[in-house]
Formats: sequence, C-alpha cells, structure tokens
Amino acid sequence: MGCAGGDQYDAFIYLTNTTSITDRTCSIYQSIGWTDGQKCSPMEQCRNCAPSKACVIPEAYMTYNLTEYGRVVNETPMM
Repeated sequence: MGCAGGDQYDAFIYLTNTTSITDRTCSIYQSIGWTDGQKCSPMEQCRNCAPSKACVIPEAYMTYNLTEYGRVVNETPMM
C-alpha cells in the first residue's frame, strides 16, 4: 500500500494473496505510494534493452509468486 511503512512480512502476505508479481527489473522502485496519484504509463512497462539497439517490450514477463511463508527465530531453525 505504497510507502506508508511496513516490513518484509507484509510483503510476504501480499505476495501470497496476489497471483504474481513481476521481477524487480520490471518494477522500478520510485519511492512513492499508490496514494500519491502515480498513474501507470507506457514508461513503467518492463523493457528489454541492449546496447545500441531499441528497447523492446517482451511478450511475457518473468513473474514470481509465493505459496508459503513464516517467521524463523534463532540460528538453528534457520539452518
């Protein structure tokens, strides 16, 4: 919900309840939230760019989803 605070656990909850999200290379962080009135435009679309060539919008995006998450406390459970 924008940059109103939170931690990675909130992101895990969101990602579990969302179909999928794009790779970070397609989701450029702009340090503004959805409440700031930022609108999507073609400039926010993922592009594949090569040196000395035009950028191309890919036919399919790399996406990720999450099926399980939880908190781990102490070193032994982390291992």
